Amino acid sequence: MYKQTPVFLVVVLTTLIVVIHLLSVLFFLYWRFFWLDMVMHFLGGFWVGCTTLWFLYFSKYKIKNNTKTTYIDFICVVLVTLLVGVLWEVSQVVFNVFTNKEINEAIDTTSDILFGIAGAFFAALYFQKIYLNKK
Repeated sequence: MYKQTPVFLVVVLTTLIVVIHLLSVLFFLYWRFFWLDMVMHFLGGFWVGCTTLWFLYFSKYKIKNNTKTTYIDFICVVLVTLLVGVLWEVSQVVFNVFTNKEINEAIDTTSDILFGIAGAFFAALYFQKIYLNKK
């Protein structure tokens, strides 16, 4: 469909995530709507997935020349998203330790990581359908 690179999508996702996060913190939306955290982690996973696939296929360091995502690409996207998600969760735990917050970390962390991986999976499907030619 599109011949252009997905940089625009990555920039829009980045802006959307930052704006929603700032508004959510400012107006306590994370505490009012429990599901907003899940949406944000899904969007974050989608963003990491799109950014990873952009790097693989369209950046000046592009690694892939073919026009179809493979199982290896899916695994790469999920692993990169898992790494970013784990690093994010570690940073949250460290922040909570320094601010003396008590949160049920096990359930929250598992949910956050699963929603991030789901976002990355959908990013790979979306990326294949929109940005890569099917032959």
